[in-house]
Amino acid sequence: MSAKALLDSVQKGSITARMIHTLFEKNHNVSSLSAALHMTPSRLRGYLGRAVRRGLVQNDTSISLTVQGRWCAVSLILGLAMAELAAAAIIYVQLKQWDQYEALRQSGTDRFAARDFRSFIKLGYKRSTAKMAYSRLIKAGIIYRVSNGGIVRMVPGVVSTLEKYDAELRSLQSYLTGQSFTYAAQDSF
Repeated sequence: MSAKALLDSVQKGSITARMIHTLFEKNHNVSSLSAALHMTPSRLRGYLGRAVRRGLVQNDTSISLTVQGRWCAVSLILGLAMAELAAAAIIYVQLKQWDQYEALRQSGTDRFAARDFRSFIKLGYKRSTAKMAYSRLIKAGIIYRVSNGGIVRMVPGVVSTLEKYDAELRSLQSYLTGQSFTYAAQDSF
Protein backbone atom coordinates (compact mmCIF):
# COMPACT_ATOMS: atom_id res chain seq x y z
CA MET A 1 0.00 0.00 0.00
CA SER A 2 1.44 3.40 -0.94
CA ALA A 3 1.96 6.10 1.68
CA LYS A 4 -0.81 8.13 0.06
CA ALA A 5 -3.36 5.31 0.23
CA LEU A 6 -2.24 4.41 3.74
CA LEU A 7 -2.73 7.90 5.12
CA ASP A 8 -5.84 8.87 3.16
CA SER A 9 -7.63 5.69 4.16
CA VAL A 10 -8.09 6.72 7.81
CA GLN A 11 -11.56 8.18 8.13
CA LYS A 12 -12.19 11.03 10.53
CA GLY A 13 -14.26 9.83 13.49
CA SER A 14 -13.33 6.16 13.02
CA ILE A 15 -11.93 4.05 15.85
CA THR A 16 -8.54 4.09 14.11
CA ALA A 17 -8.67 7.89 13.95
CA ARG A 18 -9.58 8.06 17.65
CA MET A 19 -6.72 5.68 18.46
CA ILE A 20 -4.24 7.77 16.44
CA HIS A 21 -5.42 10.98 18.10
CA THR A 22 -5.06 9.42 21.57
CA LEU A 23 -1.58 8.08 20.78
CA PHE A 24 -0.52 11.46 19.38
CA GLU A 25 -0.92 12.92 22.85
CA LYS A 26 1.08 10.19 24.61
CA ASN A 27 2.16 6.56 24.36
CA HIS A 28 -0.01 3.92 26.02
CA ASN A 29 -0.09 0.25 26.90
CA VAL A 30 -3.03 -1.94 25.84
CA SER A 31 -4.99 -1.50 29.07
CA SER A 32 -4.63 2.30 29.26
CA LEU A 33 -5.41 2.72 25.53
CA SER A 34 -8.48 0.48 25.78
CA ALA A 35 -9.68 2.53 28.78
CA ALA A 36 -9.06 5.80 26.90
CA LEU A 37 -11.03 4.51 23.89
CA HIS A 38 -13.75 2.87 26.05
CA MET A 39 -13.40 -0.62 24.58
CA THR A 40 -12.27 -4.02 25.73
CA PRO A 41 -8.59 -4.94 25.30
CA SER A 42 -9.52 -7.88 23.03
CA ARG A 43 -11.50 -5.61 20.69
CA LEU A 44 -8.67 -3.05 20.72
CA ARG A 45 -6.12 -5.69 19.69
CA GLY A 46 -7.97 -6.17 16.37
CA TYR A 47 -7.84 -2.46 15.54
CA LEU A 48 -4.29 -2.25 16.82
CA GLY A 49 -3.16 -5.14 14.60
CA ARG A 50 -4.62 -3.43 11.51
CA ALA A 51 -2.95 -0.14 12.43
CA VAL A 52 0.39 -1.93 12.89
CA ARG A 53 0.06 -3.66 9.48
CA ARG A 54 -0.74 -0.31 7.89
CA GLY A 55 2.42 1.18 9.40
CA LEU A 56 0.64 3.78 11.54
CA VAL A 57 1.37 2.31 14.98
CA GLN A 58 4.22 0.38 16.52
CA ASN A 59 3.63 -1.99 19.39
CA ASP A 60 6.90 -2.58 21.24
CA THR A 61 7.10 -2.11 24.99
CA SER A 62 4.40 0.54 24.67
CA ILE A 63 2.02 1.48 21.86
CA SER A 64 3.17 4.55 19.93
CA LEU A 65 2.75 6.16 16.54
CA THR A 66 5.19 5.74 13.69
CA VAL A 67 6.31 8.80 11.74
CA GLN A 68 3.54 8.12 9.20
CA GLY A 69 1.08 7.76 12.07
CA ARG A 70 2.11 11.18 13.38
CA TRP A 71 1.54 12.71 9.92
CA CYS A 72 -1.85 11.06 9.84
CA ALA A 73 -2.67 12.43 13.30
CA VAL A 74 -1.77 15.98 12.28
CA SER A 75 -3.84 15.58 9.12
CA LEU A 76 -6.84 14.45 11.16
CA ILE A 77 -6.40 17.14 13.82
CA LEU A 78 -6.16 19.93 11.26
CA GLY A 79 -8.94 18.49 9.10
CA LEU A 80 -6.77 18.35 5.99
CA ALA A 81 -6.39 15.60 3.43
CA MET A 82 -2.89 14.17 3.21
CA ALA A 83 -2.15 16.03 -0.05
CA GLU A 84 -3.21 19.31 1.57
CA LEU A 85 -1.04 18.60 4.62
CA ALA A 86 1.92 17.89 2.32
CA ALA A 87 1.39 21.20 0.51
CA ALA A 88 1.04 23.06 3.82
CA ALA A 89 4.22 21.39 5.15
CA ILE A 90 6.24 22.44 2.10
CA ILE A 91 5.07 26.05 2.42
CA TYR A 92 5.42 26.14 6.21
CA VAL A 93 9.04 24.93 6.17
CA GLN A 94 9.94 27.45 3.45
CA LEU A 95 8.45 30.25 5.53
CA LYS A 96 10.21 29.09 8.71
CA GLN A 97 13.55 29.10 6.87
CA TRP A 98 13.25 32.87 6.60
CA ASP A 99 13.97 33.03 10.35
CA GLN A 100 17.52 31.78 9.75
CA TYR A 101 18.56 34.98 7.99
CA GLU A 102 18.88 38.23 9.96
CA ALA A 103 18.28 40.48 6.94
CA LEU A 104 15.05 38.68 6.13
CA ARG A 105 13.74 38.89 9.72
CA GLN A 106 13.54 42.69 9.69
CA SER A 107 10.09 44.12 10.16
CA GLY A 108 8.25 44.88 6.99
CA THR A 109 9.80 42.00 5.07
CA ASP A 110 7.04 39.87 3.64
CA ARG A 111 7.69 36.16 3.70
CA PHE A 112 6.72 34.09 0.70
CA ALA A 113 7.05 30.51 -0.52
CA ALA A 114 6.95 28.74 -3.86
CA ARG A 115 4.49 25.96 -4.63
CA ASP A 116 6.37 22.70 -5.21
CA PHE A 117 4.60 20.12 -7.36
CA ARG A 118 7.49 17.68 -7.79
CA SER A 119 7.61 16.67 -4.12
CA PHE A 120 4.16 15.07 -4.32
CA ILE A 121 5.42 12.26 -6.54
CA LYS A 122 7.13 10.65 -3.53
CA LEU A 123 3.73 10.20 -1.83
CA GLY A 124 2.29 8.72 -5.03
CA TYR A 125 0.24 11.75 -6.06
CA LYS A 126 -0.01 13.15 -9.57
CA ARG A 127 0.76 16.77 -10.46
CA SER A 128 -2.96 17.46 -10.89
CA THR A 129 -3.58 16.33 -7.28
CA ALA A 130 -0.87 18.70 -6.07
CA LYS A 131 -2.52 21.57 -7.95
CA MET A 132 -5.87 20.67 -6.36
CA ALA A 133 -4.29 20.54 -2.90
CA TYR A 134 -2.88 24.05 -3.28
CA SER A 135 -6.22 25.26 -4.66
CA ARG A 136 -8.04 23.81 -1.63
CA LEU A 137 -5.61 25.55 0.73
CA ILE A 138 -6.31 28.85 -1.08
CA LYS A 139 -10.09 28.30 -0.90
CA ALA A 140 -9.82 27.44 2.81
CA GLY A 141 -7.95 30.68 3.45
CA ILE A 142 -4.80 28.95 4.69
CA ILE A 143 -2.59 30.38 1.95
CA TYR A 144 -3.10 33.09 -0.61
CA ARG A 145 -1.60 33.64 -4.01
CA VAL A 146 0.86 36.51 -4.41
CA SER A 147 1.56 36.16 -8.12
CA ASN A 148 0.74 33.98 -11.07
CA GLY A 149 4.21 32.45 -10.88
CA GLY A 150 3.40 30.06 -8.04
CA ILE A 151 4.40 32.35 -5.18
CA VAL A 152 2.16 32.12 -2.11
CA ARG A 153 1.98 33.43 1.44
CA MET A 154 0.50 31.78 4.49
CA VAL A 155 -1.91 33.55 6.80
CA PRO A 156 0.05 34.48 10.00
CA GLY A 157 -2.51 32.85 12.32
CA VAL A 158 -2.14 29.60 10.42
CA VAL A 159 1.64 29.69 10.83
CA SER A 160 1.27 29.95 14.61
CA THR A 161 -1.21 27.04 14.59
CA LEU A 162 1.17 24.92 12.51
CA GLU A 163 4.07 25.65 14.87
CA LYS A 164 2.48 23.18 17.31
CA TYR A 165 3.23 20.46 14.76
CA ASP A 166 6.65 21.74 13.68
CA ALA A 167 8.53 18.43 14.01
CA GLU A 168 5.88 16.48 12.06
CA LEU A 169 5.67 19.10 9.29
CA ARG A 170 9.44 19.29 8.96
CA SER A 171 9.75 15.49 8.79
CA LEU A 172 7.02 15.31 6.13
CA GLN A 173 8.67 18.07 4.11
CA SER A 174 12.08 16.41 4.37
CA TYR A 175 10.54 13.08 3.29
CA LEU A 176 8.93 14.77 0.29
CA THR A 177 12.01 16.70 -0.77
CA GLY A 178 14.57 13.99 0.03
CA GLN A 179 16.37 16.04 2.68
CA SER A 180 17.46 14.41 5.91
CA PHE A 181 15.58 15.14 9.13
CA THR A 182 15.61 13.53 12.54
CA TYR A 183 13.36 14.30 15.45
CA ALA A 184 15.15 16.25 18.19
CA ALA A 185 13.86 13.98 20.94
CA GLN A 186 11.93 10.83 20.09
CA ASP A 187 10.94 10.46 23.76
CA SER A 188 8.96 13.71 23.65
CA PHE A 189 6.12 11.97 21.80
